Amino acid sequence: MEVEKHPIILTGLGGRMGKLMLGLITRPWVKKYGLHPEVYDVEWRNGVSFERKLKDFCCFIDDCKGKGWDISLIGCSAGGPMAICALAERPDKINKIVTNCSRLFVGPESGFRSFVNMTKTSAAFAQAVRWCQKIIGEMSPEMKKRIMTLTNRADELVPSETSYIEGAVNHRLPMMEHIVSIGWALWKYQPLVAFIKDEQH
Repeated sequence: MEVEKHPIILTGLGGRMGKLMLGLITRPWVKKYGLHPEVYDVEWRNGVSFERKLKDFCCFIDDCKGKGWDISLIGCSAGGPMAICALAERPDKINKIVTNCSRLFVGPESGFRSFVNMTKTSAAFAQAVRWCQKIIGEMSPEMKKRIMTLTNRADELVPSETSYIEGAVNHRLPMMEHIVSIGWALWKYQPLVAFIKDEQH
């Protein structure tokens, strides 16, 4: 019997509206692709430390794996760094990672898209990016091949140089704008689905 594939989709800073949007977009995946998506709300702005959030999420992964699921993670926007950090904590329980228009490195320190400006509403997100950057710097080439990064043609919130990982499977979406690109990738970007399903991509 084939093991069910359960992509866990991590929310960004959008909160409940983001969770609702991600759930609606991926609902057809069961019939369309044979995938069983689960949306996990990180609740970036609730004041809980990133260390605590990561620990709670890893416990969630443990519970899911205990059900016999094949688990991959799709981190949308701020969810990307959380996905990378979780892979480092649970490398034997997570199959693939997709980061969807995510800031994975600190990047620019000035301007509208600066690290300080883009993380000012969530100290946990700021910490996640710092941890993620360190983890990527120590990551093996084999581990990087388990990661797909998605960037777009022009993201008004995330500098492109902070969104891809050298040595990973990096894709450029044919879209512009942050939220539109995230939704479009989940809705119809076939290489994302193929990567999660371990098909040719």
